[in-house]
Amino acid sequence: TLEGSSYSVAEEFTGPYMDLATGKQMPPKYPKGVFVRPNIWNNGIEPSPFYSIPASLWWVFTTTTTVGYGDSAPTTTLGQCLGVCVFYFGIILLALPIGVVSQNFERAYERAHKGGRRRRMTSLIHRAYTNAPEQRRGSNFSERDQSVSL
Repeated sequence: TLEGSSYSVAEEFTGPYMDLATGKQMPPKYPKGVFVRPNIWNNGIEPSPFYSIPASLWWVFTTTTTVGYGDSAPTTTLGQCLGVCVFYFGIILLALPIGVVSQNFERAYERAHKGGRRRRMTSLIHRAYTNAPEQRRGSNFSERDQSVSL
């Protein structure tokens, strides 16, 4: 069977249960029934953690980004194969390009940073050159020395 394709209204899911910590009888977790799936050992059934689209998307996002918290995982063969495909999809489309993107970002940053320093140095040289004749007045430099351009 497919993951979450079976719906159960069995007493074990729809009936009250005993809380082990407090010893009190608790109201049913799933009073109207629940989608079930085979457990990981395939010897029984358990409620599916994929009870809604947002819960299923949580699994897709954590698996795609290779975080994989382990709070939900498929138990059927088809679901596990899909999980492997989603995992490799995340590796190929997210993890591998990060190195290329960061390297290009570093090059662009270096180019922009170096260009800014070059402009500052050029303006400092220009200011030094334009202020040079006033600073050299009264010195022994010839007129030809003062008119040298950079």
